[in-house]
Amino acid sequence: MNPRQHMKRDESGFVLVLALLMLVMLSLLGIYATTTSVFELRVAGNDRASKRTFYKADGGLQIGIEMVEQNLSCANGFSSSGFSGGKKAIAGIDIYDAKLAYAEDIEDIEGASSTTVEDDIPSDTIRSMSIPDDPANRVDTLPHTNIAVFGVTELQPGSALQMVAGYEGLGKSAAQGGSVIAMDVHSQQVDTNNSRARLMLKWRHTVGQEGACRY
Repeated sequence: MNPRQHMKRDESGFVLVLALLMLVMLSLLGIYATTTSVFELRVAGNDRASKRTFYKADGGLQIGIEMVEQNLSCANGFSSSGFSGGKKAIAGIDIYDAKLAYAEDIEDIEGASSTTVEDDIPSDTIRSMSIPDDPANRVDTLPHTNIAVFGVTELQPGSALQMVAGYEGLGKSAAQGGSVIAMDVHSQQVDTNNSRARLMLKWRHTVGQEGACRY
């Protein structure tokens, strides 16, 4: 038998094996690329959801501040008329306490008790107001923002300033002081896929700078 023919027969099928190996490698690369793309899409989606939840909670703080100012503009808080089912809708916001800006302690917040602490507020059961994402569906099972506020009236430290004018020793002076209402405003956004964000800030209202009561 010719040795060359024997060698050719031994090498038969090598191209097929090589092609199968290349196909397997390409398939593994495709699976890896697909898995990586899906993972990155999920990461991007979660990042987008968390930022959206954060900014909604931040917007809740701004609305809470505005409602506090509106409430303080009324001598006795918002009118108690119009409350139905324990709440009153004002400009798309569900108010649970007509005197929300006059709550001095956490336990004065609607739904709170003597054992309530700051980590408990706000929630679907302890809150001063809530804002539904969809005004047509005002239920807590859908995305919404909970807001809780409380604070106390305290004295503002006074100060004085003497301004000297020239060698004559003549000048003017100015002094200030008064009282402020220091409010803690807490905001919690409850979004889709159980995404939540909770923010808090302190707001100071200078007594005597109230506007006209519109409610």
